[in-house]
Amino acid sequence: MSNTKRTIKISPSMMCADFLNLAEDIKIIEESGFDYLHIDIMDGHYVPNLTLGPGYCEKLKPVTNLPLDIHLMVEDVDQFIPMFSPFSGSNITFHPECCRHPLRTIEAIRSAGCRPGIAVD
Repeated sequence: MSNTKRTIKISPSMMCADFLNLAEDIKIIEESGFDYLHIDIMDGHYVPNLTLGPGYCEKLKPVTNLPLDIHLMVEDVDQFIPMFSPFSGSNITFHPECCRHPLRTIEAIRSAGCRPGIAVD
């Protein structure tokens, strides 16, 4: 058994944020010591819901220095990765059944300067 110490990181979902008071909610998140902002990206195909996309993430940049934890719940993951490349240093998590070659998808995420993650249903 390894003695490696793991650090737990917490990222609250922005789906629960008050969009009319977004800057205030983000300030509370930052002051509470959270590590990331979790952004669920849904395309209305892989899951029935439809959420905001990269434009929403772009609007967050001037409001916070927290990295994003982007969760792609989309039918064609590889199509979405270039849209999120401006968010270098963020996490991009995807469902492997939504791409043909998960290892290539992981490499594409790394090439975009982000950290890849696999979502397990």
